[in-house]
Amino acid sequence: MNIKAVLALASIAALNLGVAHAAAPSQAAAVAAALPQTRLEFGVANDPGNLGWMTASGVPWGYRYQYLSAGVNTNQGWETWNSPTGAFATYYMDASSANGYLPVFSYYELLQSNPSTGTNESDRDYSNLNNASTMAAYYANFKLLMQKAGAYGKTVVVQVEPDLWGYLQQRASGGDASTVSASVSGSGFADVAGIPNTAQGFGRALLKIRDLYATNAQLAIHASGWANGTDIDSSTDPTVNAVAVADATAGFLNSAGIASNPYGSTWDLVFNDLDDHDAAWWEQQGRDNASFTHWWDPSNTTYPNFTRYLAWVAELKAKTGRPQVAWQVPVGNQYFLTMNNTCGHYQDNVAPYFMIHASDLFSAGLIAVLFGAGNQCQTTYLDGAKDGVTNNGGAPTTDALGGCIACNTHTSTAADDDGGYLRQFVGQYYAAANCLGTVLARSFLNWYDNASAGMVADNIHILNPGAGTSSGCVTVSGQAVASWSAGPGQETYVTMPRGTIGGPVTIIVSSGGAVLASQRVQFNQSFNEVWAQTAAQASTTSFVNWYDKASAGMLNDNIHVLNPGGTAANVTVSLPGATSQMLSVAPGAESYATFPQGTIGGPVTITSDQPVLASQRVQFQQTFNEVWAQSATQAATTSFVNWYDKASAGMFNDNIHVLNPGGTAASVTVSLPGASSQMLSVAPGAEAYANFPQGTIGGPVTVTSTQPVLASQRVQFNQSFNEVWAESAAQAATTGHLNWYDKASA
Repeated sequence: MNIKAVLALASIAALNLGVAHAAAPSQAAAVAAALPQTRLEFGVANDPGNLGWMTASGVPWGYRYQYLSAGVNTNQGWETWNSPTGAFATYYMDASSANGYLPVFSYYELLQSNPSTGTNESDRDYSNLNNASTMAAYYANFKLLMQKAGAYGKTVVVQVEPDLWGYLQQRASGGDASTVSASVSGSGFADVAGIPNTAQGFGRALLKIRDLYATNAQLAIHASGWANGTDIDSSTDPTVNAVAVADATAGFLNSAGIASNPYGSTWDLVFNDLDDHDAAWWEQQGRDNASFTHWWDPSNTTYPNFTRYLAWVAELKAKTGRPQVAWQVPVGNQYFLTMNNTCGHYQDNVAPYFMIHASDLFSAGLIAVLFGAGNQCQTTYLDGAKDGVTNNGGAPTTDALGGCIACNTHTSTAADDDGGYLRQFVGQYYAAANCLGTVLARSFLNWYDNASAGMVADNIHILNPGAGTSSGCVTVSGQAVASWSAGPGQETYVTMPRGTIGGPVTIIVSSGGAVLASQRVQFNQSFNEVWAQTAAQASTTSFVNWYDKASAGMLNDNIHVLNPGGTAANVTVSLPGATSQMLSVAPGAESYATFPQGTIGGPVTITSDQPVLASQRVQFQQTFNEVWAQSATQAATTSFVNWYDKASAGMFNDNIHVLNPGGTAASVTVSLPGASSQMLSVAPGAEAYANFPQGTIGGPVTVTSTQPVLASQRVQFNQSFNEVWAESAAQAATTGHLNWYDKASA
């Protein structure tokens, strides 16, 4: 995968900020500070003319990067873009620092230098690398950049020659960098005298120049996913060994100056790139086939995929011992209607996956992700197309190869060519990452799903019943994160990017008072809402009234278990007549159990050696319902359900289920005004249910018992199903809250 960055040099050269700077010292006094490594940071490709977008975005970006290119001996290179010579780099570093961004230069000069002889990029690079005159100009140009960096005095990152190291690794044919020729001491450039004329010497020479003039600069070598002959980023071959591929690349890069350098320091970082085009652009060019595709599988089932990429990154980190940076990451998404697969608006799924799985990236060794379009017509975060706010006439764009069946349904309000995706979701990431440092209160939901077929919406609603503003964040599996803020008596909601799935969901309050949170899910033509629960509601034994994977239309019935504590929980999910299911649930994690198709009955009992929160998630026909399990402490001798209906059109079933968690048989009466009471005898640990004749309607339903019981109402309305627990007088309140009311939506 080659980088074919096209820079608008004329517009850059026109910029002259007219700032005077002192001459660079021959020896830099500053030493590069360590880059931030406590969490994943984000940055963007950003030239001087677009700095205003970054500062106005409201996102505390970590990095800002810029190509330095156009050749070292062409009189068109970066050193000519401002006056005096080399001032462009100075202006860029100063402007970045003034706004809190770490400046990054992608030093991409060799290919575009003269004479650049050859029929392909690899040959042209190699020809220049072995041309003494070209390389003398090259080292002088690199020295100038280091002098400017040294005068700057603060940390700056210079990524050296993306692509070149991959071409050199291929030329080595399994050997190290010392087996490939290059003009170093042979160039006659004084600062590199005595260094061997090899690719190894070339890497070590650049490091020596850094040591002479800019010890504050961090130098990055580049790892290409295709360098070992197999493209880790596009191969569909499931037998590709990501670790072996990484080992070969790491071995070559180590020999080029990571492992040692007798002439000075070693490389500080390893950059890598995923693609220089959005996946949908490649698709439109007909470049995808059975063995090669630019679409990565976000489910990590087929190849290429993210798990393989991260395994490659993790091995590079392990074998080089250097922090990793993902660079020139495609900007496309499948979230906004804006992404209609036209010039500037091509879809890709890398950015959404990276935002959802930021902690996985960090765990693999990545310390930064730098987004940027590698070529013209690719999606960018700017309004590069100059078409303003676009939403494709309200119509989503299907891209079946990219797994998007009319999935990009969100309306954009930003002129950004990506619909505002980066500014929104990177902004949420930083706000939430900052929020995670302080936890005043937290509540939980078992599962989040904005990925499965039929899942139209999954929103976490937050209601602030207090007198002051509360704020915090919502996390899914500790990875996808969104921030929120709600004024006194106000309600808000957050949603995660399309493709997010997992659990648990944690609602964190980092400032202000506690809040009430609920999850509102639209699945196909159905809707369900469930309140979040706190760790105080967890128990070692809890119950669900009924399990059904046998009745017509019952497609799924899963028992989810969440461990809010600090110790692993060993959990047993049991059902009379079925083999018990065993789960081990790590602290802060979630798992689920299910019984074989054909299983029906009750109650379901969840027992654990640590307090857990359990819920039942049911798919009936095209509908979905979730209900929390309850413990014996919630049982009551009298409880209520508001309404009963076996009379209205579409009301097919309305059953009152009663579960006896105690050790003594319970005699239960289920009564409804105007109807004959129903009598039940419920054995210890057993379950029974009652219903009223067809045509019955009214309320309330009252469940009275000689022993404390747990009662619930299970309703089938047309092709949908719903269950709700009965409540006791002890749960009554003078003020109650619901998160949302809607008699307007379609």
